[in-house]
Amino acid sequence: MYSLILAGGQGTRLWPRSRRNTPKQLLDIASPSTMLQETFERLRPLMPPDHVYVVTNAAYKPEICRQLPLVPPANVIAEPSGHNTAPAVALGSFYIHKRDPHAIIADLHADHLVQKREEFVSVLRAAEKAAEQGYLVTIGIKPARPDTGYGYIELGDAIQSFAGRETYRVSRFTEKPDDDTAARFVEGGRHFWNSGMFIWRADHILEAIEKYLPRL
Repeated sequence: MYSLILAGGQGTRLWPRSRRNTPKQLLDIASPSTMLQETFERLRPLMPPDHVYVVTNAAYKPEICRQLPLVPPANVIAEPSGHNTAPAVALGSFYIHKRDPHAIIADLHADHLVQKREEFVSVLRAAEKAAEQGYLVTIGIKPARPDTGYGYIELGDAIQSFAGRETYRVSRFTEKPDDDTAARFVEGGRHFWNSGMFIWRADHILEAIEKYLPRL
C-alpha cells in the first residue's frame, strides 16, 4: 500500500492559531507531535516511509521535509499554488502510478484527529482488500449527532465482507445538509459522515478521472 497525504490547506478556520505560513497540519494541536507527523505515524504499520507521498503548497515543502525526515524529499510533491482536492489527488496519483501502476493508494488528509489507531489500521487493511478487487473505496464515520458541517454518505446495497468488515455501495453523497436533513439522516441510520478518506488502485482512479473529469 501507498499513501497520499494532502497537506496543502491553509487551515483558515483555526485562525489565529493556524496562519498562512504555519497552517494547522504543521502545528502540534492535539499532541506533542504535529498533525502531519501524527498522520505519518498512523501509517507506519501499513507501509514503509518511502511509500508515503505528500502533496502540498510549494511554500510548505521545506517544513514538511523537516518534520518527516524518513520520507524521501522527492516524495513531497509541491504545487505552485493550491487548486483544492481533486487536482492534488490527480497529481499525486500520477506520480505514484509512474512508480507502480497497480499501487493501492490511501488518500488521506494531514489534519485529521484519529484516536483509535488500531481500529484505523484495521479499516485501511479492509479497504485495501476492496480496492484490490477494483472498487473505489471511501470510509464513513458513524455520526455522533446531526451536524451541518459535514458531508454525508448514504449506504446502498451490501457488497461483501473484506477482512471482516462489511462493505456497501454508495447510494448518494450529500454535501453539508441543513439542520432538518441532517437530523433525518442520523435518525434513519443509513447515513455516515464523509471522512474524505479514499482508497483505490492508482490506475483505476486515473481512469475514473479521465472518464469523469477529462479536463483535469
